[in-house]
Amino acid sequence: MLQKKKWIAVALAGYLGVMTSLKAQDIRNEHFFYRDFLDLGQNKGVFSAGAQNVILHSSKTPGVSVDFQSPIIDQSAHSNNGNSTALGRNFAITATHVKQITDSNTSNGEGQLKWGNSYYGRPKEYSNNGLDVKFLRFNKYIVEGETELFDAKLPETNGGNKLSPEEEKKNLEALKKALEDYQNSDGTYYIFQAGQGRLSLRDGAHQDGEGFDKAGIFGNTGLRGGGELWSDKI
Repeated sequence: MLQKKKWIAVALAGYLGVMTSLKAQDIRNEHFFYRDFLDLGQNKGVFSAGAQNVILHSSKTPGVSVDFQSPIIDQSAHSNNGNSTALGRNFAITATHVKQITDSNTSNGEGQLKWGNSYYGRPKEYSNNGLDVKFLRFNKYIVEGETELFDAKLPETNGGNKLSPEEEKKNLEALKKALEDYQNSDGTYYIFQAGQGRLSLRDGAHQDGEGFDKAGIFGNTGLRGGGELWSDKI
């Protein structure tokens, strides 16, 4: 970076901060420390994910502040691969000036890119979405990433055995409690199933899947290859 350059361009995906005495999308280093920019990118300090009405007062230049009128977004990476970051589903983001989004060692010679242990078709690219921002869309969901296996600690059951209403109620309460740890700051959460298998939640004598409604989850039963299920607050 040239030492003579007096500002740092910030590309914000999802919201724009309204800045007092500053140009939008610029944090000028004559007024703010570079550490402020890093804290924003890492959701540290006042920039915790979901924080609202955030005002950053300059400790470098008294009287200068940045007012974020929208909630601070969660900037943690879903998955990283070299110079690009997966945003969920089959979308990724990188910089417009990046010409080679992965090195030659991550290609299988058939026009596909390797992400984790899987190969994906070369993505379609959409540029000019802000200051040096480029979005990528792959031909299938990116399933490798910084994720945690969801385990509600429910007892294993045999598909041929029917649980009693008391056991179903106990399992449902255990599921609700486990899901509370996976909620976003606004009280919502999502479930992603990778691979193929039967996803079902029984509710006593009711049909498969009706238990999802009582748990506050939108869901479908049957074999599936993966997907995202969004819910309302429990």
